[in-house]
Amino acid sequence: LMAEQPMWSVSGTVFNFEEEAVAGAMIFAKVDTVSIGSTSDKDGNFFLEFPPADSLCIKAVMTGYKPKEEKIMIAGKSTEIDIVFDERSTKLEEVTVSCENAFVSDNGIKFYPTGYQKSASDDAYSLLNSMQLPGFDIDRHTGAANTRSGSVSYFIDGHPAGDEELRSLRPKDVLRVEYYEYPLIQFNMMPNVINYVIKKYDYGGYATFSGRQSFLNENGDYRTSIRYDKKKMSYTVVLNGDYSDNSGTGINSKENYRLSGIPEEGYDLCRSYEHTAGTQRNYDLSSLLLLQYQSDKFYAQSSAGFSYDKRKDTGSGLQRYSPSVFPDSQTNEYNTGKSANTTWTGYFRMILQNAQMISGSAMFQYSNSNSYRNYDSGMAGADHIITDAESDAYAYSAQFMYAKALKNGGTVAIYPSVTGKSSNVDYSGTVPYYQKSSQTDFLLPVNYEIRIKNKYLISTTLQGLMVTYSVNGSGKKTEITPSAGIYYNIPFTQRNMLSGNVYYITRSPSFSLRSNMTQQVDELYLLRGNPHIKNYKTFQSYVGYTTFLQNLSLSLRANYFAVYGGTFDTWTPENGMIVHSYEDGIGDVNNFNLSLDANLSLLEKSLVLRGGVKYCNENYTGIYAGHHNFVNYNIGAAYYYKKFSANCNFKSKVKTTMGTGSSTYDYKPSYDLFFTYGNRGWFFEIGCSNVFNRGWYMNRSMDSSYLSIDSYSFSDSMDPQFYVKVSYSFDFGRKLQHTKPIEIDSKIDDGIMMPD
Repeated sequence: LMAEQPMWSVSGTVFNFEEEAVAGAMIFAKVDTVSIGSTSDKDGNFFLEFPPADSLCIKAVMTGYKPKEEKIMIAGKSTEIDIVFDERSTKLEEVTVSCENAFVSDNGIKFYPTGYQKSASDDAYSLLNSMQLPGFDIDRHTGAANTRSGSVSYFIDGHPAGDEELRSLRPKDVLRVEYYEYPLIQFNMMPNVINYVIKKYDYGGYATFSGRQSFLNENGDYRTSIRYDKKKMSYTVVLNGDYSDNSGTGINSKENYRLSGIPEEGYDLCRSYEHTAGTQRNYDLSSLLLLQYQSDKFYAQSSAGFSYDKRKDTGSGLQRYSPSVFPDSQTNEYNTGKSANTTWTGYFRMILQNAQMISGSAMFQYSNSNSYRNYDSGMAGADHIITDAESDAYAYSAQFMYAKALKNGGTVAIYPSVTGKSSNVDYSGTVPYYQKSSQTDFLLPVNYEIRIKNKYLISTTLQGLMVTYSVNGSGKKTEITPSAGIYYNIPFTQRNMLSGNVYYITRSPSFSLRSNMTQQVDELYLLRGNPHIKNYKTFQSYVGYTTFLQNLSLSLRANYFAVYGGTFDTWTPENGMIVHSYEDGIGDVNNFNLSLDANLSLLEKSLVLRGGVKYCNENYTGIYAGHHNFVNYNIGAAYYYKKFSANCNFKSKVKTTMGTGSSTYDYKPSYDLFFTYGNRGWFFEIGCSNVFNRGWYMNRSMDSSYLSIDSYSFSDSMDPQFYVKVSYSFDFGRKLQHTKPIEIDSKIDDGIMMPD
């Protein structure tokens, strides 16, 4: 499975419509990203070699005949076909080889971006957004990507890719984009993988400069990246700076807390708090150095990154109590903070003899942060509440994989991994406090995958999870739990496939939830973690069907997800204050959702219409018992004309429960409209979003036997925005690395094989 693959072949004879052999006919073929060519001999025979593939597009051209073009399925290492010219022609046509821009392979789906889509993009994220893939939700600016079956992991040529490398990737260098919904050994057993296959260069490099500036809700992002290749080595340097400056918007909130029957007070207490103004400023600087080495059977990369951010928030508001335990007061808050992060990552992959592979990765991060908060209630005789904290945090991870292909066609892999985090936080404000926390997760999975009839893939995984944690020297605690899962992928043809999984997995609570952090926010509110929460169980099963019907693409997904004994937020009265903490084992969550997404290409694929609908049914048990369901939809359209594009998208309103008991979130609809132009290294984008959105967009309500909470928050992510983006990229000393067989027609596009 992982050994170097031999060349396959296709051969046959070229005939005319009178069944006579045609000598001297030119035969062109395209296999994935490789173009090959040949000429029929005096007897009309031809022979082509190509890398192993499921299908290829082949075209025969001969003066005096109309070109013959077809897509053929590959039966094995050697395939024989006959090509017959249908009729004569006096017109000489340009040689092009056309093919579908998406098809199903044994492992997943391969998408070939068009020249239109590349011109409408300037990095890996925007390219994925421009491709309008069914069932994908991609934010072209933040890079956040999700499918109906989970979030996306990014790879480039089979190696893990970070945010900076993805933002530095030029769309013109992308040959194809691959999507693998289920875990594969070559992608570190990660589900929902997007893998970019890019062009290879012998030497030379390119530089990219980009800037994005938003208005109204003011923020900017400016970036410089340089990549240089020399034989088997690649060097990448990225510098980035961004900022946001919001005045009067973006941090407004209105909250109402009501405690019923507080024992020590004997009455109900209601507190309302509303911000009336505020400013919020954030500044970030980051840099990255990435080194990569690649040969036929070995790949290695190492990166070092540094980031620094500084933030400043100020605000004021009106605070009321009922009954009047405290008089109404005007509050004033001042918050500052800064942090510095240093990160190193490493990765390698090696192909060994006897169909074996090993790979490994490691990461280490150190961060130092400082925060200061001064809260003045404005009440006569009241003291300031100050929180002054300094934190040192360490995060690390390591993974090793060994895989071997077996004689029966299966592959077995073992890939132990360890992740950990520790932090020391020193609070020296009004309530001095010191906290030391650590947690280590050790995972030992064993995977076996088998391909039935050399086509249908089934993968099974057994794993054990061991978690060790400690808070403030209370002694280390260790938990060990087993898990299991099954994945399957059934490609019926190159146009449709069935995939899915069933797994029962033990998960570990996040480090922040177990940290016993206590922070006084004002007179009545505390926030703290819970070091005693346990691991929880999850069960998931989904079935997905994808089909490509001429210009129509459909993606249907049914997903069931359950959490048993998971972590919930709790609010309890304690010493006259509302204490926010976390508890486990107080209820389960059951979620079922069904979605259908479709893409329709018209006008020779220059117009793409997109739509999707999702139904969700969610049930809670325990102290937050309840039922919730919703339907939301999205529509969009993209039009491409030469180097120009126009895009519009709309997402309907969503009102849903978000995993905190009966807390409900009410999202306003979102929409955007943007235009792009890309040519000769230049890229321009101008757009707007949510131009009619105003006021609160998120509502939360929670009721229990002793407490009711209503809060309204305004998020700047849904504010009206107008933005402009400009980027420029240029080559220096570039030389393309050709592989045998070389490309034979420079006018053939690397993706769908249509001329630019």
